[in-house]
Amino acid sequence: MPKTVTAEQAASLIESGDVVFVHSNGANPEALLDALAERGEELRDVEIIHLLTLGRAPHLDPRLSEAFIHRAYFIGANARDAVNSGRAFYHPVHLSNYGKCVVARRPTVALLHVTPPRKGCYGLGVSVEAAPEAIDAVKANGGLVIAQVNPRMPFVHGRGFVEEHLVDYVVEADDPIAGVEPEPINPQQRRIGELIAEHLIEDGSTLQIGIGAVPDAAVACAVEFGRKDLGVHTELYTDALMHATRAGAVTNQRKVINNDYAVSGIFIGTRELYDWIDDNPRVQGRASAYTNDVRNISANPDVVAINSAIGVDLNGSVFADSLAPNRMYSGYGGQCDFMRGAAFTGPGGRPGKGIIALESTYVKSSELRSKIVGLHPAGMNITVTAADPAYIVTEYGIVHLAGLAIGERIRALAAIAYPAFRDELLREAESIGGVTQYVRAAARERGLPDGVLVQVE
Repeated sequence: MPKTVTAEQAASLIESGDVVFVHSNGANPEALLDALAERGEELRDVEIIHLLTLGRAPHLDPRLSEAFIHRAYFIGANARDAVNSGRAFYHPVHLSNYGKCVVARRPTVALLHVTPPRKGCYGLGVSVEAAPEAIDAVKANGGLVIAQVNPRMPFVHGRGFVEEHLVDYVVEADDPIAGVEPEPINPQQRRIGELIAEHLIEDGSTLQIGIGAVPDAAVACAVEFGRKDLGVHTELYTDALMHATRAGAVTNQRKVINNDYAVSGIFIGTRELYDWIDDNPRVQGRASAYTNDVRNISANPDVVAINSAIGVDLNGSVFADSLAPNRMYSGYGGQCDFMRGAAFTGPGGRPGKGIIALESTYVKSSELRSKIVGLHPAGMNITVTAADPAYIVTEYGIVHLAGLAIGERIRALAAIAYPAFRDELLREAESIGGVTQYVRAAARERGLPDGVLVQVE
């Protein structure tokens, strides 16, 4: 049986040079990290690895840069300054491969945030992700598993558990689980949601969504459009999917695998969501290596994967993890996993739909700018390539990139940009050597390419 200790006693067990896996998202073990940061002056080169973490991240204090080596596999708000100032490493990685990356770091400590035990197991709660692989690796390396046990952590059915005998020490806590309130949906985001719900989501579709107002709008509109028998196989479960299930639109009855319940590796939302998933067999947790495996994604019918991005260029290359060259914002996550999983032929012999949905503009320094650009800025990562058969959706329409040549893509994507930027984008494309002939050839075609399903002025 694990030994119960204080957070300070648990932190005292960590030594210089240890490689520490930290449970992520809303399962960020804040009490343990607070105690570890208090020991910062005594430690050197403790490596800390995790995904996005919500809440406090005291180990990222600049004064502790000698104590901790921070490795972010997805960047949250609490880590952006450390990454962009060079005090922390950012690892671009597909979420499907995160567990293997954790194992490769040879972790010696795992800091978890779990439920009280049931039938000999602690529940990993709102964040399964790579915790099972990390626990196995730590034990294989002769290390320590330390769990912050919290009665407020929801008990999530599925495969997100750790057996009591694998936990060495427990620290009792009774703290709120970190969450996120849904963003308000503006008229542009609402229109994008309507286009997706009307043209791309069908009865029986299996949904995956990313975080943010645009995916939330698409799910809400699917309910309003009367879509039924929807399924959920996702890396991230949010309040929007809870509301769709309560409304009766999500039943999971047409799924081929994990029939009759939703599957997710991570749960982020409000306390209402956490209370709803607690001991709810209709929602189950799985490791990200399972949820994001393209074979599992494509096993279900008509997968509709809805993710956002920071921008897309006229070739169809998508960038979603950075705001500018060397200015990181988030991470790859599972965007490409689900884009490619959706593109595979599924049940019934037809592929699903991988969607990149984004507003056509943003404001920087009081200036309106286009999210559709001529060429992506040099030095920025491409999170979905031009070769991936994505659907690009703005409030002005939908472009399906599959089957479109470069010149056709240029014209089609310019057509769903903000109207004031369309001519400028076409002129920029013609000024780029090597594509001019394609633009001119496409210009001879009458109307818009077939890839533009909808255009709204």
